[in-house]
Amino acid sequence: MDKYYGRRSRRTDDVHKVPAPPRKRPAPDTKPAPQRENTVSKAHKPSDTPEQPKFSEGESVQVLNIIVCMGAIFLIAIVLLVMTVLGKREKESASENRKLAQFPKFSLSSLFKGDFTNGITTYFTDTIPGRETFKKFNSSFAECFGFSIGDVKINGTLKKVEQEKYDDKGATTTKVSINTAPANTSAADTAKSGEDPANTTTTTTKSNQKKDEVVKIPENTNEGKLLGSVVVYGSGKDTRGLVLSYINFEMGQRFAEAINKWKTDLGDGVNVYAMPDPLSSAFYMPSNMKNMGTDQNENIKNIVGNLKGVVGINCVSELAKHMDEDIYARTDHHWLPLGAYYATKTFAEAAQVDYPSLDRYDKITKEGFLGTLYTYSNYDQGIGNNPDTFVYFKPKNIKEVSCKYYDTSFKPQNPEKPYGTDESGLFYDAMEGSNCYLSFLGSDAQIVEINTPCKNNRVLVVYKNSYGNAMIPFLTNSFSKIYVCDYRYFNINGVDFCKKVGCTDLLFTGAISLICSDVGIDSINNIRVQ
Repeated sequence: MDKYYGRRSRRTDDVHKVPAPPRKRPAPDTKPAPQRENTVSKAHKPSDTPEQPKFSEGESVQVLNIIVCMGAIFLIAIVLLVMTVLGKREKESASENRKLAQFPKFSLSSLFKGDFTNGITTYFTDTIPGRETFKKFNSSFAECFGFSIGDVKINGTLKKVEQEKYDDKGATTTKVSINTAPANTSAADTAKSGEDPANTTTTTTKSNQKKDEVVKIPENTNEGKLLGSVVVYGSGKDTRGLVLSYINFEMGQRFAEAINKWKTDLGDGVNVYAMPDPLSSAFYMPSNMKNMGTDQNENIKNIVGNLKGVVGINCVSELAKHMDEDIYARTDHHWLPLGAYYATKTFAEAAQVDYPSLDRYDKITKEGFLGTLYTYSNYDQGIGNNPDTFVYFKPKNIKEVSCKYYDTSFKPQNPEKPYGTDESGLFYDAMEGSNCYLSFLGSDAQIVEINTPCKNNRVLVVYKNSYGNAMIPFLTNSFSKIYVCDYRYFNINGVDFCKKVGCTDLLFTGAISLICSDVGIDSINNIRVQ
């Protein structure tokens, strides 16, 4: 042990230190203590326990970030509170084409059920000041993530589906004859007497067969949510958004069977037509994504092949001839009026009615049409910065057209022309921006009766979704009277309605992804039997 004392006492750098007690030898399985290194003299020696900084450099940055973020959140909260007090919260969304949530009305029952507090949350979330700016910023930030295929951007989840091919070799093609003369004598007698068919009653004889049941349909039939994922491609004025159809042969067959029942109920005196309208993805889908979504042309062929006594109309070939024209909106899921014109031409030919050329219409142009795909694509800036030019066509003899508006139970809603429409009551010329597609007929939740200068005494009833709205102006020289109904918003028996108004021609039309969906088929079945 003495050697440790002697050894340390001879070290010049430790002369002022109290000798350390003797150290024990380490156990065999214990690591020896490290030898101390020579140190500088005490005058130059740093402290044995230097004072450590409270935060490292990285920790300081984190603390600073937290302070900045908390400050920003606090500032935003104050600004929102002040804007709420001043009544500056948003009330409508132009890009979403809807009114935003309203502050809920207080009641004890709503408070105890939680509806009141949930309504407050919805109100503050939905009406945040500057929501359009925030959504654009969020979209730009989100573009840093996700995936793309070439120059194609995808919002949502696309499904690669089996491509069905319609085999018309085994199908029995039956030519359906068109009755071009008014068949309903009771309606003709009513018209002669000067009585309004809307005020008459019709007794319908029911068969002894089991009555079809009305299927409960989800309340929300919003089109955008049913159209599926959004594909965006191109740049500048060539930027285009697309929605896909996932309708298959089984659904198409069910749709055809639903229309066949209408023909059975109405009999040979009424011409019945089925015209599913293709989406823009039937024509403009990028070649490397052809198997995303189903082939709409093949599905329409399948529908036509399953119709019995009903005239099936496939307008794909006619539209394909005009793909280099503006037949579909780039920023909206609808076709443009020009596309509706070409598609409606195929129906007019099948119905054997007059169909004027475009030079019989006045052309009206509006800039800045930013449609639904801007919202459905999560505010894609390629779409947002390149809105469509919206062009619609008004018949030159529009002053000879008149409209009456009814609610969905066929009770007078506004018999005269609604506020904001032109002299005919058919066009809402004041519509701008994202509302341009409402330029004809306006809302879907109504029944519209249109009297035209046509003298063929044929009465057309149209059950449609919003695709059908753009078709109606082009038929005002083809039928003497037109009733426009939306199968999603119709609260009376459809067969009785057709007989009441003296229907000679009945058309089912609309976007294929909606009218042939489960909701669309159930709605068409329901209004026949309800």
